Amino acid sequence: MVLFYSFLIIPFLTFIRGFVIKSPIFISSKTKPLLIASNIIDFQGYPTSYQVQKTKTPNSEVAILFIHGFASSSYHWRYNLPAFSENYDTYAIDLIGFGNSSKPTILNYTIALWSEQVTEFIDRIIKKPCILVGNSLGAYISIYAATSSPSLNQKIKGVILINPVIISRSKPNIRVPKIFTKSIIKGYFQIMKRRQSIHYFFRLLYPIFPERIDDLIIDSIENPSNNINASDVFYGIVKENIINPIVFIEDIVENLDPKIPILLIYGTRDPWISRQSMDYFLELRPNTQINNVPAGHCPQDEIPEIVNPIIESFMTNLESK
Repeated sequence: MVLFYSFLIIPFLTFIRGFVIKSPIFISSKTKPLLIASNIIDFQGYPTSYQVQKTKTPNSEVAILFIHGFASSSYHWRYNLPAFSENYDTYAIDLIGFGNSSKPTILNYTIALWSEQVTEFIDRIIKKPCILVGNSLGAYISIYAATSSPSLNQKIKGVILINPVIISRSKPNIRVPKIFTKSIIKGYFQIMKRRQSIHYFFRLLYPIFPERIDDLIIDSIENPSNNINASDVFYGIVKENIINPIVFIEDIVENLDPKIPILLIYGTRDPWISRQSMDYFLELRPNTQINNVPAGHCPQDEIPEIVNPIIESFMTNLESK
């Protein structure tokens, strides 16, 4: 079972591997990226950032909320949020500690904290039923949010998981070795925040379509990492979610309403999230719809031409019921 912070170990194991350069999938010129124009909402007294594009011709009572993964931001939905805003009110948040949101050092950065942020955002900003779409850590937060609040349960009409993190109580996990002290983890962060390191990781994440990696996506990771509190927040996230995880997939699924439809999109070339993790989730939640796609860890940005129609089909079938 692979945790979302396995990048603490995997880079050293994968450093000597080559990259897949060829791109068999056509990049459509019709796929236009999101232009950043952040909005601000306070969460627990801290400013947090979000994107919103409301449809001009509303024909749906359901909104879409996109939730990014670790070390990412709302910009990672640059090819998705605009595409769906033709028919839906669409939102993408920067989780507290990431992106343009605040990075206070006194918070405990747990799945529960981010889930509370999602819940509050839906109640205060969206104010209507929605579909949660999450990638990696964001997917894990999405499915947890659907179970954590009785009031929210009535507003979540479906959950779409894209290469989700799976933190299991019963399956083997990659853990941070005890030698990884606070100083070592923060030192590691200083190395990995460098632009060339970020680009290297994106090449791991986008094995099929490295052409998607551009300066804008690199900037969206590098700029927040230069925040004065970024290394402390990084350590806090590792501490709360790897060294001492308290939220496990077995409990989430047990508390999840079986009537909530779930779509699992899995990029089969993901170097971090294993197929065994996905199989285990399907074992726990067998009535999950799954679509395998030719991509790495972030299919929504690497191959949006394939991922967007899959999401659209799920939305259409959902609303027809």
